[in-house]
Amino acid sequence: MSPRFHLGQMFHDLAKKLRSYLEMNESRKAIVDELILALHDIEAIKLGDFKLKSGISSPIYIDLRTIVSFPKILQLVADALWNIAKDLKFDVMCGVPYTALPMATVLSIQHNKPMVMRRKEAKNYGLKKMIEGVFQAGQTCLIIEDLVTSGMSVFETVAPLKQDGLQVEDVVVLVDREQGGRENLTKENLQLHSVFTISTMLNVLKAAGRVDDQMIQRVQEFIRDNQVVKSSQEQKDGEREKPQDVKLSYTERAALCRNPMGRRLFFFDGPEAHQSVRFCRCDALCRFVTPC
Repeated sequence: MSPRFHLGQMFHDLAKKLRSYLEMNESRKAIVDELILALHDIEAIKLGDFKLKSGISSPIYIDLRTIVSFPKILQLVADALWNIAKDLKFDVMCGVPYTALPMATVLSIQHNKPMVMRRKEAKNYGLKKMIEGVFQAGQTCLIIEDLVTSGMSVFETVAPLKQDGLQVEDVVVLVDREQGGRENLTKENLQLHSVFTISTMLNVLKAAGRVDDQMIQRVQEFIRDNQVVKSSQEQKDGEREKPQDVKLSYTERAALCRNPMGRRLFFFDGPEAHQSVRFCRCDALCRFVTPC
């Protein structure tokens, strides 16, 4: 066969693959568009004026906790996340508590993928574990998250996973708020994969006639003016250990006591008399009646 034939066959195969790729992307886009509109329908995506936990006012509020009450939408979310996750290599998955836990659970059940769970805080009894589930050191864990702003909640989940010997490379998130989370995660060698961004969401809502240009501009300005990209030094500072509790003597505690009755009990019968009884009585009152 001539080289011209081989070249023609190569272009034919390439065009076929390109058409398949475009069709796949169109299918994914259709799923994402449907999902964004559905989230807006159930008011998981809200536009207006909202006071955030930080105290600042935001023109957009995303509350994905509501999806647990809408099984069909939860299924759409799981499908969209799996469209990304299926191309990644991992042994187990972990949903960031709490909103992403039902998302990860659906993925685990539908695709037979093992799951582990991170506790918000370790129990002070039993095995005192931070990570629940069955896994082996050296396995790779995929992080599932609902929303990424700075990436802090992801870091709080990744840390105990790594402490228990798991490797973490990828984070699959439903919404990237485009406020610096991707950059922060990249600095820690974590690859963020998002189903959609705020920009994509605004485009879909505009095409559906659900948002006007003025609101889009407000949201874009908010995102631009509220970036949370951390420098390397800030990330190191955040990783420093918390200061140890300072132990004070009873005399030092007496000087700091704000409760009038507590102060009187510390010095009951004089500063030298009946110390063990005096301090025991003060502790009991301060602990069970009112704080010092």
